[in-house]
Amino acid sequence: MDLFKSKEKKEFEKKMQIKKARNDMVKQIDNLERMKADYKDKAVRAKQLGSDSQLKLALSGFKMAAMQQKRIQEMLLNFDLTSQMKDMSQTTSDFLKSMSMFSRDIAKITNNSDFLKVQQEFEYAMTGVEESSERLDDMLSTSSQTFDSFSTRSAGETSKELMGIIDSEAANKETNSDADIDRELAKIEKSIMKSDV
Repeated sequence: MDLFKSKEKKEFEKKMQIKKARNDMVKQIDNLERMKADYKDKAVRAKQLGSDSQLKLALSGFKMAAMQQKRIQEMLLNFDLTSQMKDMSQTTSDFLKSMSMFSRDIAKITNNSDFLKVQQEFEYAMTGVEESSERLDDMLSTSSQTFDSFSTRSAGETSKELMGIIDSEAANKETNSDADIDRELAKIEKSIMKSDV
């Protein structure tokens, strides 16, 4: 085991941890989506059986899964935005380091008037960085408003809407069950008629 890890190795391990954290959040969102579907199926079954207590329990589970999913979706969005800001900051930092290096090199090999020109170009470049930061602020503000709107729309299905879905699915399943029973009765009737012959 190395006591002193190289800078590249540390950076690689950090990136892998970040990637794993993001993947874990995505998996959890998918798992909660499956849980919601399972709770909905159980609610439909409870409705068919006329079990009010089981129906309430399934609805409660559905709502809890939906709330947890919303929280993790917010965390994921925050994670992605923070990651993008870090990347932008790193790009700006790299740019400034490069410009500083170029400026020092140019100062050594050019006369004063050329250096002033480079300084002007550097200031122009920095203005671009400022504008980029302002655009980032605008983007984050817009993203926040969009997410607020999304959160309001996707706050979870209300009990009334969910009950509508459950009633509809329960009715469909009952209809299918009746059709299955009719088919089975027809088969039995045919076999009885054959045995009579």
